[in-house]
Amino acid sequence: MSKETFKVAITALGGQVATAKALGVTQQAVSRWVTLGYAPVPAAGKICALSGVPLRSLVSDEVKAALVAADKPGMPRRAKKAAEVAALY
Repeated sequence: MSKETFKVAITALGGQVATAKALGVTQQAVSRWVTLGYAPVPAAGKICALSGVPLRSLVSDEVKAALVAADKPGMPRRAKKAAEVAALY
C-alpha cells in the first residue's frame, strides 16, 4: 500500500471534506484512512470508481494478499467469490 497514492486519490476527489461528502462518511474517517494509507473495501471501491486510482492501491496489504491468494488454484470457491466481490469495489 502506498500512503502517497491514497493521498493522490483523495486530492483528486477534492480533499478530505469533499471525499467524506461523496462517500457519506465523516471527514474524520477519511483523515484516518489517509493516515493509514488505505480504506475499508467498500469505501476503497467507491474511491476507486470516483478517482480512477486502482483498487489495489487503496486497500490494506491483507486485502491485497487475499486477492492474490484467491487467484491460486485450489482456493476454496467461497474465498474466490469473496475476492471477486471485493474486486468489484
